[in-house]
Amino acid sequence: MKYKLLIVNCGALSLSKCSLLIVSCSLLIVHCSLFIACTPKQQQESAAQTLNDSLQLTTMEFAHTSFDFGKITDGEIVEHTYIFTNTGAHDLLLREVTPSCGCTTPDFTKNAIKPGEQGKITVKFDSKGRVGNQNKTINVTANTEPTNIVLRFTAQVAENK
Repeated sequence: MKYKLLIVNCGALSLSKCSLLIVSCSLLIVHCSLFIACTPKQQQESAAQTLNDSLQLTTMEFAHTSFDFGKITDGEIVEHTYIFTNTGAHDLLLREVTPSCGCTTPDFTKNAIKPGEQGKITVKFDSKGRVGNQNKTINVTANTEPTNIVLRFTAQVAENK
């Protein structure tokens, strides 16, 4: 990373204007340094927290938070839908639905869910190359308290004969 030295020539400026210019430049440098010091994950968490603060919190309740696909065959793609209800007094918005593994693909309600209404999160699990017992999670982030909810599913993947 290259840095450039900022030289301020105050020859034609009054002392107060020169001081103001130096203070402004200093604040800009500090602000940039703080931004650079944050990792992308910290920036994402900060942005998510800002978004959380701007929305009113609500509550949600899932019919169930875990599911067992049972015995399936290697290469089989299975699907399950988790149903939830907005049990709070404000609109519910799912911000992120993140699986723990690339073998799982989520699809979820993108629009705001009004109080009393239901939404869904559908996950597809591709068992190809995943022989054995599988325990997967899906992290759900929403304007709820708590902010994160973890959904789980299991499967026993048998070799394809």
